[in-house]
Amino acid sequence: MTSLPEQISELKKLAYLNLGANHLIDLPQQVSAWRDLTYLDLRSNKLTSLSKEIGDLKNLNYLDLSENKLTGLPEQIAELKKLKSLVLTNNPIPPQEQEKIKNLLPNCDIAF
Repeated sequence: MTSLPEQISELKKLAYLNLGANHLIDLPQQVSAWRDLTYLDLRSNKLTSLSKEIGDLKNLNYLDLSENKLTGLPEQIAELKKLKSLVLTNNPIPPQEQEKIKNLLPNCDIAF
């Protein structure tokens, strides 16, 4: 699966979503509809970037983006005040971008 069906945005009460080990190349802007989401696993995909709408997932406390092709994250990631764990291992994120992410999420455990 390289993209999500548009109907997935209708799952407004979604709390846990595991989309790991697919071939996703992006997330639709409709992710902003998942206001109750607390756990999002996107590991082992082909993501090269995240849309700024990731910042709308205010209840997210776990986000796994490991084993993708990310070189950075949007600044809106800082809006995830409840995020406790962010996994970014096996992504080509340069050291200066890693520092930026750490500064955006000072209360989050981040694995690079």
